[in-house]
Amino acid sequence: MKSAENGQRIVNNSQRLFLVYIICILVDMTILNIYAEFSHSVYVESFSITIFIAIFLQLFIFLTRHAEHKLSNFFGDKKGYLTKIKYFLSLWAFMRSISYQIFLRIKKVI
Repeated sequence: MKSAENGQRIVNNSQRLFLVYIICILVDMTILNIYAEFSHSVYVESFSITIFIAIFLQLFIFLTRHAEHKLSNFFGDKKGYLTKIKYFLSLWAFMRSISYQIFLRIKKVI
């Protein structure tokens, strides 16, 4: 990190992005381990699996956000009440299909 003249540090976008994802991964790991400790429905065999799951969750959140922005840009240029209904229905269908696919994957593991 570079130092400014008045004693403040300058953080570039790559460093900021790295810090945000590291913090989010650590929070996900903490929540997963709390659930594993106090819930009978979550079982984590090792700490490395927790790290992998937390990284996967952040990747999944990033890809879902990216797809939602693409969908929003597609419908954003058009105006009208019917277009907004189409946007919300397609967004609902997209999120529903993703959550259903994740549920099927988890069910196969269990």
